Amino acid sequence: MTFQALETSYDQGEPILLFDFSVGIAHFRYTTADRAITYLSNAYASAPISRSPLKVGAELKQQTIEVTAGRDLGVAQLYTAQPPAIPVGLTITAMHQSDPDLQGVVDWIGRVMAARWKSSAVVLLCEPVLTSVQTVGLRRRWQIQCPHVLYGVQCGVNPAPYAVSATLSTVAGNVITAAPWTVAPGAGLSFTGGFVTFDNGTYIERRTINQWTLATGALALDDVLKGAIAGSTVIAYPGCDRSTTNCQAYSNLPNHGGDPYIPSINPMTGATIY
Repeated sequence: MTFQALETSYDQGEPILLFDFSVGIAHFRYTTADRAITYLSNAYASAPISRSPLKVGAELKQQTIEVTAGRDLGVAQLYTAQPPAIPVGLTITAMHQSDPDLQGVVDWIGRVMAARWKSSAVVLLCEPVLTSVQTVGLRRRWQIQCPHVLYGVQCGVNPAPYAVSATLSTVAGNVITAAPWTVAPGAGLSFTGGFVTFDNGTYIERRTINQWTLATGALALDDVLKGAIAGSTVIAYPGCDRSTTNCQAYSNLPNHGGDPYIPSINPMTGATIY
């Protein structure tokens, strides 16, 4: 029997929802049904979970939803200390439990933006996928420093040769230390402004390096590296100050996107610009 036939029937439908949260290669799948459901070869566990009513409007902000779930669910545990460093996607599929063919229809697609704890539940604030393609217009400016994202497409630097894997000696809040980081990652390079990656068993966590102490091999991150302890393996990548000097250290000067020869004197007023 088709989804549409059950959806429009008077009393044959048993509507349920399937929630598929994805973070990296990990998935957390739940259903509102009273038993586990297998859909497209994926198992959805029966769980206390629901979403707010869908709204149809011209503005994307009006299409946001709230998903309420038990705070002991795996997806809720992702937000116990701080949110994941990578987006958490969400696909909601509607179907009828009474359908022998379990024909599903995608009900909503988007991502989780924030979590709010409420008694024994967590409320996940979600926005539709279309908001991710919103842009702010042109971002390039006439500037001295390079505007490209390090290791990005326009930058072109391959991060693999500069990766420094290390076994953590200590973990104190957002500061981690390791012996290999007492050596510069390359001539003229620094870990400051770079990032670290860590496989916490569920997904690859990533944090920005705010400060690097060469003498001790300490990296001060922008947030706690969730799940990392002494003995964990963490990979650090050097940063870039967007200058031509730093770009040359990566042997990447032809891709530098800045304008290092902007005059320092305003030719109209004679005032010093920088």
